[in-house]
Amino acid sequence: MVTFRSLSDCTWRDAVDIWNRGFEGYAIDMTTDEKKLTAHLAKNDLSPEYSIVAFYKGEPAGIILNGIRRIEGKKVAWNGGTGVAKPFRGRGIGKGMIEKCLEIYRKHGVEVATLEALETNQPAIALYKKMGYEVKDTLHFYSLDQTHPDHYTEGKFPYRVQRGMSREIMRLPFWRKWTPWQTQLANVPEAESVIVENEQGEAVGYALFKENTDETGMRTGTVLLQCETSSGAEDQKKVIQCLLSRVFRFNEYGNQSPEKYSCSTFNLTTNKDLLQILKEWGFQKKMGQVWMECPIRQT
Repeated sequence: MVTFRSLSDCTWRDAVDIWNRGFEGYAIDMTTDEKKLTAHLAKNDLSPEYSIVAFYKGEPAGIILNGIRRIEGKKVAWNGGTGVAKPFRGRGIGKGMIEKCLEIYRKHGVEVATLEALETNQPAIALYKKMGYEVKDTLHFYSLDQTHPDHYTEGKFPYRVQRGMSREIMRLPFWRKWTPWQTQLANVPEAESVIVENEQGEAVGYALFKENTDETGMRTGTVLLQCETSSGAEDQKKVIQCLLSRVFRFNEYGNQSPEKYSCSTFNLTTNKDLLQILKEWGFQKKMGQVWMECPIRQT
């Protein structure tokens, strides 16, 4: 018999244990501890109240972490991780947990449920589709293994560039609010932005990114989270090239080896021009996810 409890009614020790067992053998190492798990919930706006643990005959068998927030006036839920322990896989635990989560979403007035799944995890994607989710987009994880400094000459772009805090993009009419949960402004308060303006002073593109540092404060890498252009921008490829050159600052770090300074993307939504430029500049795809949504119909 399968029963469910709110994560808020479980101990952190139990939560960590079932999380680690639930993601055993996963394509990515998801191993955590109490400190990391609580930090994960806080950073990603996940709530123990909305999250659940499944029990099979009294033994913890699976876990789903959930968060709920408003985006563009809609109440949106995010499944921030679904794991089922190996001994309980194939017994309908995952399906039961998703059904329970959909019930929680309805109870709290959620209008749209979202999640991401590795594009190689076809069994999980098939289950989500069966439960009402549809693929909205493919998300891209690229990294640079070899730099090409000749591509990033400063001053070759006819634009004015502003570098600032993440909130600067909120004033743009083409700011994309509806992005994967972890690349939304609420999740990356430490992020920075680059905004490109044409000769008429009109904003034609922006990028959102964050820089990683080591314990001494030295920059060790840059991660691109969003890169958008205005629909009315002329030569959108050139706008994207300008944005990327200023985000990754190849003029400063282009001569460093990838081991010393990394350039990468995280949950980047599909833009054919952007992906083409990344490939031309030496970036390689490391993995991908599908971004899925499910409309929640109130009963």
